Amino acid sequence: MTRIEREKKTVRKMIGIYCRRHLHQSTMSEEYQQLTDYACARLDHCQFGEAKGTCKRCTVHCYAQHKREQIRQVMRWTGPRMILYAPKDAIVHMFDNLLDRALRAGQDVPVRRTDHPGRGGIPASEGMAEAQQEDRGGDELRTNAL
Repeated sequence: MTRIEREKKTVRKMIGIYCRRHLHQSTMSEEYQQLTDYACARLDHCQFGEAKGTCKRCTVHCYAQHKREQIRQVMRWTGPRMILYAPKDAIVHMFDNLLDRALRAGQDVPVRRTDHPGRGGIPASEGMAEAQQEDRGGDELRTNAL
């Protein structure tokens, strides 16, 4: 399972938990189904691709203001409770966060991918290789040109 797929699964689960446990709904309302679809669409079109970090630490906020506030509200309530309702997903998410921090410790700005029309940067597959090469003291490639 790719990182994007894991993120989509996690956000679906978080919104579902929020609706069931906090709003006491037996099924997800239309408003929260739209939020789920919106979040998954944003993940599908993330300019960083598989090299993405967590949305909370992203340098590019791609959510509309209203949707951003809505997802923050869901995550603020659900985040601390994930260990109770979905422990495996919570642990994987925490591991992804730690791994993301470790990989990006030496970089100023995340690498953009270019397989989207009109986007600058370097392809995601090359981005991680270049970042690793820099970490090993390779040639003078720079990945922070946004």
